Amino acid sequence: LSRTMINLENIPSQMGGLARLEVLNISNSRLDYADLSTHLGSLSSLRQLDLSNSRVVGFIPSIFDNLSKLEDLRLSSNVLNGEIPPEI
Repeated sequence: LSRTMINLENIPSQMGGLARLEVLNISNSRLDYADLSTHLGSLSSLRQLDLSNSRVVGFIPSIFDNLSKLEDLRLSSNVLNGEIPPEI
């Protein structure tokens, strides 16, 4: 699933129900940190996640505990701080 030419500011709550989703590209968005933790943590089949340039500010979300199949994570061009969680 790729967000193309959409000014995405909130992750739809239905996104959490896509348990078989393997690739998600929501780069260049204006995401809310709470949306990341709430909706993306249940995407247990996710292999690729692109959040680059999504204006995420703060610590790297702790959603990655549940994303054990994640192989490709892109977080560039955000304002993240803190340590990289060991599950990444």
